Amino acid sequence: MEPNRVEVEFEDREVTPEEIGREVLDHADKSVMVELNTIASAERVADYLKGKVEVEFLSTHVTPWDRKRRIEEMKERLNRGDPFVLVTTQVVEAGVDVDFPVVFRDLGPLDSVIQAAGRCNRNSRLEKGKVFVRRVRREGKATDFNLVYGKFTEEVTLRVMKGNFCEKDFREMLDTYYRELERVRNLKDQSLEVEEKARLLSYDEIKFSLIKEEPKYTVMVLESDEAVRRLDNLRKALNIKGYERRVEVKKWRALSEEFMVKVWEKPNLEEDKRLEVFISGKEMYDEVKGFSVKEREETLLW
Repeated sequence: MEPNRVEVEFEDREVTPEEIGREVLDHADKSVMVELNTIASAERVADYLKGKVEVEFLSTHVTPWDRKRRIEEMKERLNRGDPFVLVTTQVVEAGVDVDFPVVFRDLGPLDSVIQAAGRCNRNSRLEKGKVFVRRVRREGKATDFNLVYGKFTEEVTLRVMKGNFCEKDFREMLDTYYRELERVRNLKDQSLEVEEKARLLSYDEIKFSLIKEEPKYTVMVLESDEAVRRLDNLRKALNIKGYERRVEVKKWRALSEEFMVKVWEKPNLEEDKRLEVFISGKEMYDEVKGFSVKEREETLLW
């Protein structure tokens, strides 16, 4: 028997980040996850909710060091039943094991919507978890879905997602979705992998994306003494002579990457040419939203 842990309510209407924030407040007696397609919209939702509810935030502008710490703290709060709102981008899809009773998701590719649903009632603590799907659009722009994944993928998703559905419907919907995509795109190999995950009912393990471009520039954020120490040791490792150099550089590069974020536009910061990394002080690192970057809003993707 297939699991049927969640109900998905899809309303085909456009909302601003603040409007989705207002909807979230109606469910804030429980813990809620809100997943957006862009960092720009996620930051606006977080700003709207700040001071009204307890807010946690995840995006690629938050260092891996802080993301790990925040995720562990959120798990503890969920286990205690201590309500809060997690505002996040698609970074939460990368193997983050959390279980929320309520999830809001900006409309994205069907596999991403289903993956977000996998963070709702995953441990079957409730009879049914609730997933609300809306279409986020910032003023004067295309929908965030369109900006990140393109108009074609948005149109295909809208043809498949009509009205409300449950977890038991996921497999059939995914089959339809990928058949529709394959009609005009060469996605055969990727869709076979997704079909196998669907066959095994591993919906929240589906990993598929039509995003081809990734952020180009790396910034190391010296947010703490530990970050400074790791950067110093990495620089020292580069000066080692002999066979130990490669081992030490690899070790300290990996440790330093826990304090690194990636951005789309070249930052106005000092660059370490040897490391190919820009260096930022802690004054540019917001305690909630992470690295403060002067990028065009439309480039602030996940």
